Amino acid sequence: MQIDSSSHSLWLTTSYGGINEIDINTGVVVDNVTQNEAIFGKNNLITSLAIYKNKVFIATKAGLFLYNKNSKNVSPVNLKYGKANLNIFPIDKIVLLKNKIVLFSKENIYLYDISKNTCTQHIIADSVIRKSVSNFAVYDVATNQANSCFLATSKGLAKIEVSSFDSLIFTAKPFPFKITDIECYAACFDKNNQLWISNSQSTIRINPYQNTYTYIKENKSKDEWGWLSSTYHLFCDSRNIIWFGGQEGLAYTINNPAAFVAYSKAADSETRIRHAYYLNPVNDSILYACAEEGIYKVHLADGKIDIIDNSKSYDFIFFNNYNAIVSNNDGMFVLRNKKLYPIKNVYPEFNAIEQFRINSCISLNDSCKVMGTEDNNGIIIWDHKKHSVENYTTHSKKITLKEDMTNQVVYIDNNRFAILSDGYFSILNYDKKNIEYFDLKDKSGKSYSIFFDLAYIKGLYYLASYGKGVIVLNKRFEVLDEISKQNGLSNTGVYKLIPWRDSILFISTNNGLNAYNIKTKKIKQYYESDGLQADAFEETSGIGQNNMLYFGGTNGFTALYPENIISNTTAPPLFFNRIKIDIPDNKFIDTSDLQIKSVSIPSNALQTTINFSGINFSNPNRMVYAYRIIEKSKEWITLSTQNFVTLIGLSPGTYHLQVKAANEDGIWSEPKELILTYIPKWYQTWWFKLLVFLATTGIIYAFYRYRISQIKKQHQIRKNIATDLHDDLGSTLNSVKVFTNLAISGVKQEESLQQVKDNLNEATMGLRDMIWVLDDSLDTVDELVTRLKQYAIPVAQASNIETIIKAESDINNRQLSKEEKRNLFLVCKEAINNSLKYAQASQINIDITGSGKKIQIIIADNGIGFNADEVKKGYGLKNMQYRAGQIKYKVNLLSEPGKGTKISIQPL
Repeated sequence: MQIDSSSHSLWLTTSYGGINEIDINTGVVVDNVTQNEAIFGKNNLITSLAIYKNKVFIATKAGLFLYNKNSKNVSPVNLKYGKANLNIFPIDKIVLLKNKIVLFSKENIYLYDISKNTCTQHIIADSVIRKSVSNFAVYDVATNQANSCFLATSKGLAKIEVSSFDSLIFTAKPFPFKITDIECYAACFDKNNQLWISNSQSTIRINPYQNTYTYIKENKSKDEWGWLSSTYHLFCDSRNIIWFGGQEGLAYTINNPAAFVAYSKAADSETRIRHAYYLNPVNDSILYACAEEGIYKVHLADGKIDIIDNSKSYDFIFFNNYNAIVSNNDGMFVLRNKKLYPIKNVYPEFNAIEQFRINSCISLNDSCKVMGTEDNNGIIIWDHKKHSVENYTTHSKKITLKEDMTNQVVYIDNNRFAILSDGYFSILNYDKKNIEYFDLKDKSGKSYSIFFDLAYIKGLYYLASYGKGVIVLNKRFEVLDEISKQNGLSNTGVYKLIPWRDSILFISTNNGLNAYNIKTKKIKQYYESDGLQADAFEETSGIGQNNMLYFGGTNGFTALYPENIISNTTAPPLFFNRIKIDIPDNKFIDTSDLQIKSVSIPSNALQTTINFSGINFSNPNRMVYAYRIIEKSKEWITLSTQNFVTLIGLSPGTYHLQVKAANEDGIWSEPKELILTYIPKWYQTWWFKLLVFLATTGIIYAFYRYRISQIKKQHQIRKNIATDLHDDLGSTLNSVKVFTNLAISGVKQEESLQQVKDNLNEATMGLRDMIWVLDDSLDTVDELVTRLKQYAIPVAQASNIETIIKAESDINNRQLSKEEKRNLFLVCKEAINNSLKYAQASQINIDITGSGKKIQIIIADNGIGFNADEVKKGYGLKNMQYRAGQIKYKVNLLSEPGKGTKISIQPL
């Protein structure tokens, strides 16, 4: 790859995949060169590129070629050295120096003048290195100036430069280090002009101006393959980050002074420190670590760790003059030359308490030290000048403690010190030989407990209370405030409190290290991903010295350089890197496009998972994300470190998904938007909804029309009934009136009264018929049969005629409309009346059967009959036909003289 700054392009080549020019701003390929065999030849493996103005020089195994960006043509470069033509191939590497090109071909090095199109110098590496160069090859080139560069070669590190006289100077051994004489794979300069190289043994950083070098350390377990011994390419980006490419993949390091240095495994051995209970830095180079598996001497500069004793667990170490006093499971000892001596052998005053274990120690003055014990033995005050020891416990007389458990002793002032235990926080005045206890309570009135450390900054005391966080006290040790998770503390299991420059309070916890800003009251959290030995720390393991802090934990300890802590003010760039759409039958649609702006979700999608990534090289594990869907809510939903969202059940439509990312210092990126278009199913489309609307409207309208027609029918029935009442009942009542008047006047009185009686019976029956028709509960075939029996049987019996009326059982409950019920009854009534008047029959049969969804009625008598063709149809028969036609029925008449009459009422 080569950057062409003049056109803001990246030129990219692979071995046989041609050459592509990519616009850096848009990521679009704007030009390409095909690796044509007709031009480059068969052995056309491309090895490197060099760009000069509008020319791209291409080095291959077949020689040197030139691509003109203006004409878009590729042509071979005919190299000359003097008057002779050079046939240089294969070319391993080319590099642009001082507007000239340096070509490397095996042991040959040429200087090619672009303007003169000729080689002006030739160097044979053998004459300089003076050893076999049969396998000499240049792997990588590092440049930091326009006229010189360093070469990573098969024979080690070399240097080449163009002098002021345009001559080529080759130096086989630019540095006096043996480490640079072995095969070198990669080289690059960082922004501080420090040279980084990688070889088969390690990666080192060289200061070329001071001729010094530093090994790049790598913490790894014994089962892990080394990164730094298998790096084949190094690259420094614009932020001074060094990238490593090799067998293990891709890695990087933040090339700034380290804020955190973890010490867990020795740089030169398999020695490891586990559970560092206490740390005692002697100076900036040496630190003693008391740990679960022994006591160690750590060389901070080079990472070497010496084992002093690994036979038992050690709690504490402090120095009295030149003697190192240590505490382990067996008590207290004096450490000299890696040997342990019982403390009573050096300090006889400890004879009675030599088995005590201690976890803290402070100096009251030049002669007195106060020690807290680890095994419920109160505190020890040792005057090493007077060779006296006092042990204060719950049973001592001078000073009586309320609790023998001591977690820490902390110096206050004027021979006063604090005793921190599980149940009590107390201040002991050694001069006055008195002790004061403080019952510290939270806002709910509950007492604080389990105190581990105390720090003083600018008139305030900060007290570590395990499970509660940090309690803020005034000089009278009154509770002012509480620092807990609500304030941003990573964990309330607080251990050590170490102030730095009266501005920052560093707080170690059971999960993470916290930096509390005294002025702003803001907290920044640090974890293993920031460079700590682990996330968990130990109770009494933390100390500050010479602007450096040390915190011990479960996997060694961390050296903290507060001055090197730099806030990350760069907002992380954010990309959508994957969209997965799950569809039925365990199938899915997978899309990966960093430039994607929108995506269509098919109608059969079950769920959609959208992955995104914020780029933050300083601390990628601490990235946090938030998202929102504008159409659903304007509020941001925090995802913490989760870098994806899963969307299920969104209705068809267009949605705007916005995502943003924040780095470890809470700097948020600009929202990145993705437009999601959910394609509707066929039954969710607008045309289907319109069709449903029209169909529903049609059904409602049809129902409305049907209802109107029914109402009209009901109205017509009522009109017909009203007409019948007016015509039949009215005329009958009028006849009653006439005959009544005749009876009153004495004219044919008996005959008139009989006529009145007959007319009233007829009116009563007609009225009952009308009421029956209007009764909604009687609209069945069975009710029609009942009504016919009520009418026909009495009048037939009066004429000695047997009447039989029956219907099929399966149609008894069949519903009849009011008009159908009324007209069928009236037709039957008319037929029965005709049989009674004219048939001279002895029997009338009425049979009702089903006929499709309607019924059929046959009325037959055994009367005298007649010739239907000869008898002129009267109004009765016409009336029957008319009424049947109103309900879409017809009336058929069958009769012969002597064979009775049969009337059939059938649906049309």
